[in-house]
Amino acid sequence: SGYGDLKKSLADLVLKEFEGMRKKREELVADPKRVEMWMRDGGAKARKTAEEVLKRVRAAVGTRE
Repeated sequence: SGYGDLKKSLADLVLKEFEGMRKKREELVADPKRVEMWMRDGGAKARKTAEEVLKRVRAAVGTRE
């Protein structure tokens, strides 16, 4: 049927579109230590950036740390 063919084509297209993300997720799930390292490193980088921004904000509004 035309409708059934359309649904199958759409499902195939959706699966193909998400295939790369699915593979990446599988890689990440298989290597939790790597993910933890990225999160730790990302957190440290975010803290550093936030500290720099807060220093500029405090200087701009005239408050002390």
